Amino acid sequence: LELISNQYCHKAVGIALLNFPVEDQIMLTRTHARIADVSKKLKLQNGAMLISSSPVVYRNRDNTFPYRQNSDFFYLTHTNERDLNLLLCPSEKTPLLFAPNPDKQRAIWEGKEEDPKALARSLGATLIRGAKERKEILDRLKGVDVLFHQNIPGSLSFAIASGLLEKAPHKRT
Repeated sequence: LELISNQYCHKAVGIALLNFPVEDQIMLTRTHARIADVSKKLKLQNGAMLISSSPVVYRNRDNTFPYRQNSDFFYLTHTNERDLNLLLCPSEKTPLLFAPNPDKQRAIWEGKEEDPKALARSLGATLIRGAKERKEILDRLKGVDVLFHQNIPGSLSFAIASGLLEKAPHKRT
């Protein structure tokens, strides 16, 4: 498994755009075109792309800096929601969107988050929820020759890529 950082890739699936306002239809059409382009390039290399939303950056123990989404993640998903991971893999028919289980405490303190089910539907992605994201992603990466990922410390894509790099090359797949 070869690891390459900061490059784009994804898989597109057509969805019914008629349920969205015209502005959203245009955005979704562009997003699907981007995903299709990246997916096409990934298939040529038997590659996968794992991209994460930006981690929260703490100012001190009590406060965070204003949240800014990772540009690469926003480019492919058009969302500012955090704690999400997108996996584009040639072995999967649709992109995979990984989201944590709902957190009632977070909703109380930070407000209601965007519904990951709606986001997955709009992207034509399969939503996978739960706390075992890392294991699920590693299982889906088996047989992939190239992994495109981000070099953002604190993101899941960086943690997975770092973990794979620590292994001997013959043990990565």
